[in-house]
Amino acid sequence: MDGATLAMWLIGFGATGVVALTLWQIARRIRQARNWPFVDATINSAEMGRVGSGRNAADIPCFAFSYVVNGQHYSGEFALRANGDRAESLMRQMIEKKMAIHYDPKWPPDWYIPVGTIGGCE
Repeated sequence: MDGATLAMWLIGFGATGVVALTLWQIARRIRQARNWPFVDATINSAEMGRVGSGRNAADIPCFAFSYVVNGQHYSGEFALRANGDRAESLMRQMIEKKMAIHYDPKWPPDWYIPVGTIGGCE
C-alpha cells in the first residue's frame, strides 16, 4: 500500500470516528435529558418556516413556546412535519396550548421535548 492510499484510509477512518463520536454524544445527551424534571410550557406563536434548500426545501409549521423555572422565563422553538391544510389547522389549534417539556436543572435554558407526537404530528 503506497503512502497516498494509506493517507486516504486514515482520513476515512478518522472521519468515521468523528461521526461515530458525535452520534454517541447526541444519544448520551438525549438519555440524560429524559431524566430532567418536567415543566409546563405554553405555545405562544406559530408560523410557516422553510427548512432545507433546493428540491429538498419544505415549508413546515414552526412554534415558539415559553416556560418558567424558579421564577425565570425561558423560551424555545420547535417544528412539526405537516403540510397544507393540516399545517394551517395545526398552527391555529396549538396556540396557547400547554405541553410538558424537560429542562436541564443545571442550565434551565436547555430543554428537551420527549420523542412522540404533538398535535398528531412528529
